[in-house]
Amino acid sequence: MKDSEKYMDLWKKHLPLILIHLKKLKNGKQEINFNKYEFVGVGNRLKSGYTFHIHLQNGKIENDISGSAVARALVKVLQNNKETKSWLLENNLTINLDSSFCLTAMLTQKVI
Repeated sequence: MKDSEKYMDLWKKHLPLILIHLKKLKNGKQEINFNKYEFVGVGNRLKSGYTFHIHLQNGKIENDISGSAVARALVKVLQNNKETKSWLLENNLTINLDSSFCLTAMLTQKVI
């Protein structure tokens, strides 16, 4: 199993909650606190960590997330879901997961 696939089920489990928070982004930054042990239970990334930073513009990744299996899995889950895929095409988004396992999402300006 590829590293990014290890985290697919974890993100799918939390997708309904993530979608609720994405819809609330018009009101400002949204945060979701996750349990560290959910991530540690899936894969051992203690050396490299679980943190990531993703920029999505028009549904496409704008920065290099190749070093983060956790980030790649989240993007894949978001892009494979009909509702979130549509939402991503209409919005530009920055998503971060910090070392405290807090996922932060915020809208960014569209580049024309």
